Amino acid sequence: MMMRDGDRVSRYNRVFVPDRVAHMRWQRTHPKRQYLVPYVEVVVDATGASYEDTRATVDGVLAGSLHDLQVTLVGPWSTLAEDRRSPQYSPNLDLLLVHGLYRHDGRVRYVERLPESAAPTPYRLTCPPGWVPGPDSLRRMVALAADQGYGLISVALDETDVVVTARLEHTGAYARARLVAAPGEPLDDAVEDVAGTYWVDGATWGWLPAAEAPEPKAQQPARPAPSGKPGQEVVRLREENARLERRIAQLTDELERVRLSASRPRRRRLPFPRRPERR
Repeated sequence: MMMRDGDRVSRYNRVFVPDRVAHMRWQRTHPKRQYLVPYVEVVVDATGASYEDTRATVDGVLAGSLHDLQVTLVGPWSTLAEDRRSPQYSPNLDLLLVHGLYRHDGRVRYVERLPESAAPTPYRLTCPPGWVPGPDSLRRMVALAADQGYGLISVALDETDVVVTARLEHTGAYARARLVAAPGEPLDDAVEDVAGTYWVDGATWGWLPAAEAPEPKAQQPARPAPSGKPGQEVVRLREENARLERRIAQLTDELERVRLSASRPRRRRLPFPRRPERR
């Protein structure tokens, strides 16, 4: 088919193949589109977490510079029941709020049990609620994993009695590790053998606790200046330009005075004769 009608086949494939094969990054050029198979799955377990912590994590992920992703919220969603009389006193209020907040968002899904593999999605990030990645944190981590071929990147978020971590897993590396892992061998050890693992510091990579992370806000479009009148920014730039021109003129005058002073001949001072020493 490609030899006989290559252009038409390529035109067809450019629509349907990249939608299902997330590794074809050169075909997914739109900055904010969604696809049938996302490039990254972000897993957040909302069970037992506060609404504020879960929301901070999910909002931070959705506001990041990597848009080709899906957020999977894990929790007992089928057990929830809304009390329309006194919903604020529900024992599952935090889960109800999380479910109500994202249930109409196309990039968020709800599951009660997480599948063992993220396939066909190439990467899975497991993030504890209450920790927020920076705007570019996830994109940089995925780029590092793809460039270096790491099967697991662990993010050290906090360390008290235990180390709190986020994990970016490469789906293919874990599939290979399951084939070669010895009985009873930790799967992460097998991933280290087949693909390699890497640790990064969360603060260095832009991760913050929910209490310190700024809330994402919509970008306000710039307002055009009224017709016939310069905008405030134009006025400010004109004033700054005038100030700089005045300063340049002052410095030019000072430089000219220094040059004139340096060019004038100086009178040579003769040394005074030394007096004879008294005996």
